[in-house]
Amino acid sequence: MTATNRSLTAAARVAVRQDRRAREQIRAAHMAALARLLQKRRLQLTELPGGNFQLAADKGLLFKDGYWRWPERNLAGNAIDPAP
Repeated sequence: MTATNRSLTAAARVAVRQDRRAREQIRAAHMAALARLLQKRRLQLTELPGGNFQLAADKGLLFKDGYWRWPERNLAGNAIDPAP
């Protein structure tokens, strides 16, 4: 095996570890309870029926468990996606 092949192999191993870590972080973010995270940041929430929440400062921005949606703006996403 040449030095170039060895370094590519090492680089590939690092990439696989980083990819696995990224997948685990994404999976954990999808499972995050958004209400709890937002409350930790001292944002005021309004509880709605069905376990939904709304940010008091952003009427119409709804979230539940690990996802959010903003129907008036035709936007939606998961906990890992930043809200606009």
